[in-house]
Amino acid sequence: MAAILTVTGLTKSFGAVPAVGDVSFELSPGEIVGLIGPNGAGKSTLVNCLSGILRPDEGSVRLEGKEMAGRRAYRFVRAGLARTFQHPRGFATMTVRENLAAAAPRQQMAERVAAAAAGSGLDHRLDHLVRELSLSERRRLEVARVLATGARVVLLDEVMAGLAEQEIEELIPLIESLVADGMAILLVEHLVWVVSRLSHRIIVLDRGRVLASGEPAEVLSDPTVVEAYLGQAIA
Repeated sequence: MAAILTVTGLTKSFGAVPAVGDVSFELSPGEIVGLIGPNGAGKSTLVNCLSGILRPDEGSVRLEGKEMAGRRAYRFVRAGLARTFQHPRGFATMTVRENLAAAAPRQQMAERVAAAAAGSGLDHRLDHLVRELSLSERRRLEVARVLATGARVVLLDEVMAGLAEQEIEELIPLIESLVADGMAILLVEHLVWVVSRLSHRIIVLDRGRVLASGEPAEVLSDPTVVEAYLGQAIA
């Protein structure tokens, strides 16, 4: 299937410090690509460049053939790419319904809110304030806000962070359902077992550059990946 997101030669530095160097990859509908690497590898910088929060110094970000590199974040959302954040960003004093409405296009607001709430398992919490939600529910709200935008490409930035294993197991089917609906997902995650379980392919970043890329079993047993990040191969 043709790629919906094509990243070519993406580079970003902060002063003399290179954060992302010459990163290239593609993402297709119905595919999860995992992005892993040690702290400071450049994962957050890459995601910020792919979502309009940062402007890359060099390189191309093409979304359905349209060049997006350097555009503002709201233009990425309008073009069909949305993201979650490591720290949930819901409006704490607003209800779940109001948070979803804020993310949805005005013309389809009611329909999108209902679908996002149902799809994320939050339909029974629509009229609760966000501050009343558990961390697991706030993580679901992050995903629901993405659903409400109607995005076709989703960047999940450590959406499992802070959750207990049982809560993670309950969130995994939600992510699988997004792919079943044809979304393309870049999954940034420190939990390697989650990435291995969900991803069709894995990209490993180290010091801002792609250290390895390929199918999970191949990448996670690569000696260079084991040495740089894992410490031991993942069975």
